[in-house]
Amino acid sequence: MLDVETTGLSPRSDRVIEVGVVLLDGNGQREHEWTSRINPQGPVGATHIHGITDADVAHAPTFEQLAPHLAGLLHGRALVAHNARFDSSFMRYEFGRANWSWPIVPTLCTLEASWHYMPHLDRRRLVDCCWAAGVNLDGGHSALVDARATAELLGHFLNSAFPPAPLKEHRAILGQATRVPWPTLAGTGRIADPAAPPKPPSRVSHHYAPPLRVASLLETFSLSDALDDGASEASLPYLELLTEALEDGELNGQERAALGEVAELYELGTDGVDRAHRGFMRALARAAIEDGKITRAERRELHAMARLLGQPISTVKDLLDGEEEARLASLSTGLAPLPDIWAHGEPLRVGQRIAFTGCDDAERDLLEQAASQAGVRVLNNVSRRTALLVTDGSFQGGKAEAAAQLGTRLVTPQDFATMLRHIQPHQAPSTRDEPVHSAATQSPAPAKLAPTDHRAAPGVVRTWAIANGYSVGARGRLSREIWEAHKAATA
Repeated sequence: MLDVETTGLSPRSDRVIEVGVVLLDGNGQREHEWTSRINPQGPVGATHIHGITDADVAHAPTFEQLAPHLAGLLHGRALVAHNARFDSSFMRYEFGRANWSWPIVPTLCTLEASWHYMPHLDRRRLVDCCWAAGVNLDGGHSALVDARATAELLGHFLNSAFPPAPLKEHRAILGQATRVPWPTLAGTGRIADPAAPPKPPSRVSHHYAPPLRVASLLETFSLSDALDDGASEASLPYLELLTEALEDGELNGQERAALGEVAELYELGTDGVDRAHRGFMRALARAAIEDGKITRAERRELHAMARLLGQPISTVKDLLDGEEEARLASLSTGLAPLPDIWAHGEPLRVGQRIAFTGCDDAERDLLEQAASQAGVRVLNNVSRRTALLVTDGSFQGGKAEAAAQLGTRLVTPQDFATMLRHIQPHQAPSTRDEPVHSAATQSPAPAKLAPTDHRAAPGVVRTWAIANGYSVGARGRLSREIWEAHKAATA
């Protein structure tokens, strides 16, 4: 097991400041441990992350001094680490600076292996995997502590008592390692030239957005969701770092540089980074739309994330619209048709907007909860897009006044409960304006009303038309036929 603490995230320009090694035998039992601080011959970097100060390494040996001992420890061993490419890349560069070659070592990454052994996890940091495996990880970000935890995590993965069964290639890795030749002396050829100019990092857009107050969507973000939405498995370490960096709602220069280095380390390229960003944004949009309503805070957060990742703000609306349509289509699947006898006019549909006024508090709470679960949006106001106002007539406030002015359909809580039990599939926007009435949904012939002014307000006519079974568009469209029928009924 190997773990390193470093001054930064670039193997080319940053240095190892602590290394921890745990050696296991063929049965997974601990044979030996070793750790050392290392003088990087420069600043130690982010002390707040690894806890190591300049004073801690001032009198520590350099990596060049430790290279012979490390080579002896690792000879004949497979390399196991959490995010192994990171650790092995740093070791390769550090050995190269010390004029030692780094062989092609059989490697097992517990981060990548976690997708087989722990497919249910949302996050896959070492602390997340250890928690799922019941492995104690106190004092994380100490190289030896992390190496010990990784060793226990590997033992959990390879224990046949826990499903799923260990992969054969994971069990065979030790035999492969014993056949790898290791150098015994320096001067066997540099494999990394620290003086060489670095390659340009993969693109990470440098857009600024004000810090967010609450990262609510990131708290529920799942890496597997990003994979489902097009991000590649190779981008998982990048997405993990991106998620951590964005938890405070901003990306500073150091974080952007680190993301570029990780993108380069994992050879994502511009296309891979773009795919990771798109998958990330889609996963956040799905988290926002999951409960059927998008708060202003969630929308602000999505806008901020889009700006930080260099994506147009219009992308957010497109993502939310797409996720909402997919959610409504899913909720519409398998709904039963209306009963043969139906006396409640236009049925309630998945995706429609409703409001409540008055009503018993307990009854209202139950109906609101059931409506939200069925895919009906419960709003606090009445607008032209409100399909129904549920009321028992006990309160005549602003919602009732708006409903009267707009001609919004009124239903009792009892009727709404019936409509909810027989909710019908969502109608796509292209057809939603002209709902089709089946014979079962037609109301009786138009009722005569008291004589009134033939220049009635559209809201009044719309209320009359809905009550009498006419097809009225969701945007309040009133056909000439409706106006003439209303005129005749009120003459």
